[in-house]
This record gives sequence, structure tokens and C-alpha cells, in this order.
Amino acid sequence: MKKILLIISFMFSLNVYSQNGWREVFTAGWFISSDCADSLNCMGLSYSSIRPRLYFTGDAGLTWVQIFSDSIIYDDPEERMGVKVPRCVSYSSPKLALVGCDSGHVLRTTDNGNTWSRSNVGKRVTISKIIMKNDHEGIAFDDLYLHKTNDGGLSWHEISFPTKEYNRKFDDFAYVDGRIFIYFALRYDNNMHLWYSDDDGENWFETNYLTRNGGWISATDKSTIYVLNRKLDLATNKWFDYILYTSDTGKSWTVQLDTIIEPSLFTLTFIRFYNKDYGIVCGSNGEIHRTTDGGLNWFQDRCSINDKDLVISSASYLTEDKILVFTENGKVFKFDKNTMDVLNETCKYFFSISPNPAGEYIEIAFNSPRLKPWVAGVDAIKIYNLLGECVLSVAQTFPSVDSGQTGMSDLLRIDVSDLPAGVYFVRAGDWVGRFLKI
Repeated sequence: MKKILLIISFMFSLNVYSQNGWREVFTAGWFISSDCADSLNCMGLSYSSIRPRLYFTGDAGLTWVQIFSDSIIYDDPEERMGVKVPRCVSYSSPKLALVGCDSGHVLRTTDNGNTWSRSNVGKRVTISKIIMKNDHEGIAFDDLYLHKTNDGGLSWHEISFPTKEYNRKFDDFAYVDGRIFIYFALRYDNNMHLWYSDDDGENWFETNYLTRNGGWISATDKSTIYVLNRKLDLATNKWFDYILYTSDTGKSWTVQLDTIIEPSLFTLTFIRFYNKDYGIVCGSNGEIHRTTDGGLNWFQDRCSINDKDLVISSASYLTEDKILVFTENGKVFKFDKNTMDVLNETCKYFFSISPNPAGEYIEIAFNSPRLKPWVAGVDAIKIYNLLGECVLSVAQTFPSVDSGQTGMSDLLRIDVSDLPAGVYFVRAGDWVGRFLKI
């Protein structure tokens, strides 16, 4: 019975755990924010040592260029003194990018960084998020105030809110189809609340939402909201990351992606939906979950096989099937579903692992004459567990394809008898296969 359950679990994991389709496309400093204007143009905000960098790609992540100038970042560019501290980037279209900074500053470019200008929201606050409805209307957010622009970031005015700033703390906000959602805590009741306004703050309405833990939100239309949250299971003292979903503006809620995290750390810290179907949540330990059906099903994913130390700070969609992921480790990864499909077909033709499920050993068959130059460049076969840890490394000992030998001579047998039962990944060069140990 145990073996049957493991086999079912393995078959399920093949559908929800995808290694193909991801590749590293860029490395820089510590990334903290990103946004994509369309299928080609994207920006990532980064820090190298203490210097802010804003990187731009116009070819869907293939090449990147740093576009911040000292004259816009520093009050004294020659001495590099009086630095503005960028915190977020909003790239609503190729015609407008805004960068929120400390002290209420907003940096603005309409030509992908060739020229820059500055504005200020009128308060000494740190702008942590900006969402533009179009090239003219948008909202800047800090932990106490909301600020509206109607001229593409040239000027700003404060949006009214019914509670005093000393009684509230904003966690996150969303802005879609003219509706503002604000997710915040009231200091006197220690609860989280979700309110919305359709008239720039003249009137606010509270949803049927109440929890004590902060989180992050994403809205796909005026009625559909996703809240990434966490809760502590007192019985086990373990934390759960989960998503609350509503399609009726908070009148009713359902739970999605209710999964326990080991070890008990706050793992998922970012959520973004591209449209009503496609969304992503991610965070530390390289954790990624994607959905293509509005959250009915979530697929666990990994952007790198050695990603347990990755902290994913931001993710931006180029299209439904193409995503750029930015990490605090300075790496940028790109997911392309079309590449994944091609790799899957290629791997089926080149390689096979048997027996699968495996007991004492596995055999890897390298059975394509087109493989000759590829095999020559592989010096080891490595096996990883689901945490991305290398648990076994085997030197290439099978005869070269050039030897002309066939049959068993083209097989590599690996002893896996000491491995615990579970799902494992086998990596040879750029190829990754999977097997179940029982």
C-alpha cells in the first residue's frame, strides 16, 4: 500500500513540479522590485553595494542595460552625495516608468532612462509601491498614505482616508479598473482590514475580511482579490502560507494553496496576477507556485535546481507564458513555456531512466547518435532531492558513444539503494530527469 501511495505521489509531482522552461538570464546586485510594460520591455530595481541600479531590457530579458544616471540619483553627482534611495519601480508602458524613493521622491522617465525628472508627493515618506492605471492616472503608496497622480507622476495629491495616520499601518494596496483596495491594520484592535473606494477616497467600504496577520494582495478586477497570508498552527507550532480568494468583493472567501512550510519560516512574500487566470506567488528558499486557472490549482515550481538559498523578491509577467523572476541574490531567471515544451520532447528522445519507480539502482540510457558532442562535455551525473540538495554525484563511466558500442554499453547504472524513498531529480549537463525511489 505504501508503494502505491508513493507511485501516486510521484505521478502527481510530475504534473506540478516543473524544472524545464527556466533559465538564468542575468546577474547583478540585490533586486528589490520589477515591472514589465509589455512582452519585450521590463525593468528591475537593484542595489550593488549601496548604489542603486535600474536595469532595462527591451528584448524580453536577453540583454540588460543600467539606466540610472548620477544626476538623478544624487543631489551632488560629482561627490555622489545626497542619494535618493529607490524602493520600487512601476513600468506601465514603454512611454512611462516611475521609481518610488525615500523622502517622498518619485523619479520619472518617458524614454527608458535617457532623460529623467523628479517629483515629490509632499510628505517625507518612503514610497514602496506605485500602480499606474495608464500613462496619466496612478497611485503611490507608503505605509501611512495613498497619493494620486493625474498627469503621469508630475504632481501628486493625498487621497483621503477616514482613520488617523497614527491609528493605522498600510500593508499593501491594489488599483484596478479605478477601484482602490487597501490592506491595513488598525492599531487599536490589532486586526487586518480590507477596504475599497471607487471615487479616489471620497467614500470607503469595508469588506467581510478579518485576520490578525499581515500580507500582500493582488486584484484582477473590481470583484476578484487574492490575499497572500500566513497563520500559525498552535497544535504543531508550524506556519502555513495560504491564499484567501474572493470573487464578490469580499462578501465571501475561500482558501487556496493551504500548505505547511518547513522549516517554520515566512516563506511566501510576493503575489502578482497577470490576468484572471495567470498568477504567481514566490519567496525565500526558491519557493514558487504558479496558477493558470485563477488559483483553482497551484503548481509548485523551481527556477533553479540549486535554489534553496534563493530569495525571490519580485516576479513580472512578459506574457501569460513568459515570466521574469528577480532575486535578492542578484539573479534574474526567465520562464518560457514554449522552451519547456521543446525541452520535454527533446528529453524524451535523448534519455530514459529505468526502472522507474526504482529500488536498488537506476539505469540511464543515452541512445541518440546526436548526443555525441553533448556527452563529451558531461563529467558527472548528479542526483538532487526535492530541496535542491545534491545527494549523489557519479562520474561518467559509461563508454563514449563514439566507441560504436550499443545496447547495455550505452547504459549508466547508478546504485541508489542508500537513498531514502522519495522523488529525485537526475541532472546531466542541461538535462534533468526524475525518478521515484521506493
